[in-house]
Amino acid sequence: MSQQMLLIAMTLEFAVFALMLGLLASQLRGKVRGPLEWACHALLSFAASATYILLGGRYSIPLLFLANALLYAGILAIPIGLAYYLGERPRWGWCVFGWALGLTIFFWFMVLQPNTAARVWAYSLFGASVFMFSAGYILKRAPDGMAVPTRIAAAFYAIYSLLNLGRIVVFILRSRQVPVFGRLVGDEVFFVGALFIYPGMVFAELQLVSARLVLDLAKAVDEKALMAREMNHRIKNSLALAESLVELQRGEGDDTAFGEALASIRSRLHSISLVHARLYHEGADGSIRADEYLGALAADLCYNLGYTDLRTNLEPLSVDAAVAVPLGVITNELITNAIKYGNAPGSRRLELSLSERGGAEAILRVADGGPGFSENDKPGLGTTLVDSLAAQLDGSVRRFTEGGAVVEVTIPLPGRRSSR
Repeated sequence: MSQQMLLIAMTLEFAVFALMLGLLASQLRGKVRGPLEWACHALLSFAASATYILLGGRYSIPLLFLANALLYAGILAIPIGLAYYLGERPRWGWCVFGWALGLTIFFWFMVLQPNTAARVWAYSLFGASVFMFSAGYILKRAPDGMAVPTRIAAAFYAIYSLLNLGRIVVFILRSRQVPVFGRLVGDEVFFVGALFIYPGMVFAELQLVSARLVLDLAKAVDEKALMAREMNHRIKNSLALAESLVELQRGEGDDTAFGEALASIRSRLHSISLVHARLYHEGADGSIRADEYLGALAADLCYNLGYTDLRTNLEPLSVDAAVAVPLGVITNELITNAIKYGNAPGSRRLELSLSERGGAEAILRVADGGPGFSENDKPGLGTTLVDSLAAQLDGSVRRFTEGGAVVEVTIPLPGRRSSR
């Protein structure tokens, strides 16, 4: 394949990658920096290659100078993109100095002391230096958790640097008429190498972008979890303060009925506080173990009410906080009512169970050893609260007598996470 055909192939390759990186940069605006500068590298390289194609072997100083100005600027776009990618400011002074120095050397050997080999060597040394610097730069400043993509990118930058140095070796061998594998080789070796290596370099840059997005996503998830924990901690503390205030108010009053009402309020606040305490310690994903939570809640209630004969059968089950809070308040009401109306301390039965049915429903059951329900029972605040919270969860409540009062609350478990 002739050198002109290889140049056309490279020009088309630059155009494709300029378009691809440009579209990526537009999609990632404000999220990841770097792709825009890498797109500029491809675009400037395309413009320079297209200029050489238009020359068609003719010697035009203005067009040659323009093409090389674009090439030098395109090469410098690589480390500039890396600096933005790493969240640093590019050293524009050094970039402008390097670009001006490269063009000055090119102009010297094109106009003042014409020497094609010297121009190629100067350009190749410039490219080799910038790409090798880019390889070291990304390795040295790589963020934590991005070792693999940065090593891949550094490897391709280093290979591209060596390709530029190899171009100088090829010129030296050709000028001395030294054959390689039985024939003289020319600049087409550089173009063939660039055709294969450049796509790999772009792939490595895409890997850098992908790794950055994953890292930023993981960081955002961690920050969200931290904020959720902090919020649950503050809610827990606020509820604890409210409990303390209610308890203080209860201790100051002489009215028994008023005191019982305050005790009931405190108990409900405590059931909600327990949810946020568990979310703070274990609910990174917004869910808690309902079996452990309800078991701890029931134990606290029985202790505070002086009841010691609690039997539990709680199957492992995780639920979201939106389900746990009303479920806790329901359990609080049912156990309080069972101890208050169905049992005296030391009586024969108080059972709490939690189970699944068909993998889509949870059944909460509280049974006592009292006289059970009668037709004359009037619903109180606790009963109304249980029915209201069950309806809020799209559930149902069933009350019947079976050796005592039994209440079954059935709630659906959409998207539930079983811990079994």
